Amino acid sequence: MDRYTNSARWFALSFESRTPAIQIAIWGRCADQVTALLKTHSGIPEVLEQWRFNSFESDMRKDCGFDRVIRAHGVVNGYQVLTIPLQRKTMDQAAASLMFLLSTLQYLPDFCESILFEPFEPDTNHMQLMVLETQVQHTTTPHSAPLYGAVSPALTEWVARTWANNDNVEHTAQCMCHAWNALSRRDHAKYSGGRFSARLGENGSFALECVGDACEVLTIDWWTREPGEGHELGCHNLDSPAQQLCLLAGLAGLHDLACKELDNHQTNTS
Repeated sequence: MDRYTNSARWFALSFESRTPAIQIAIWGRCADQVTALLKTHSGIPEVLEQWRFNSFESDMRKDCGFDRVIRAHGVVNGYQVLTIPLQRKTMDQAAASLMFLLSTLQYLPDFCESILFEPFEPDTNHMQLMVLETQVQHTTTPHSAPLYGAVSPALTEWVARTWANNDNVEHTAQCMCHAWNALSRRDHAKYSGGRFSARLGENGSFALECVGDACEVLTIDWWTREPGEGHELGCHNLDSPAQQLCLLAGLAGLHDLACKELDNHQTNTS
């Protein structure tokens, strides 16, 4: 997926505040294709050694990732549902697992053709709203946990249409607050306008900020974007897995809000 066109969906993001956890739902056969790609990924043994994790499980149909930090919950409406609980003791495993999973998901349409030599078969009844890519390093240094991605025209139009809805802003900020509290063992009750904030723009741009020195993920090409296009996502001053996971939680919360409204609209008009 790129920011120029809307594509059929192959995975979706959401956030569970009670656990708290990031949820990823992977469509149909795509889950098995991700399994096949991760099974032979050349970068995984190096991370296992550097971070001294015990194991890596690639099968998306069962608990997977580094030290099985990703929980499998079976198939719901054609999607294999996975959750990544946000806990301080497994924070590194979660961030490292998401680094490989999100990257593989982002490029899955290309990988199916160039590596697996299999057809790519997404869910044509729904739109892919966002793709993401993360990186993490074993030692925490400045800018060592970046987060990138692309936002579809459909999600951009949704943000532009709903940017003034304060409930959406507060929900997104709350997701980050819940994530940070779980990862840091600190209670930051004040979120919106404080350490955690979401800013949505009437042109479809947005920025999410969490604890740190202007630590944020944001749309970075609003000045060159043409009408009907989406956005590229970039970041600023992401120094740790905790900050990265916190912002991912915010993106997942925002994504979930848009999915529910857009999916409901598609169902009612089909």
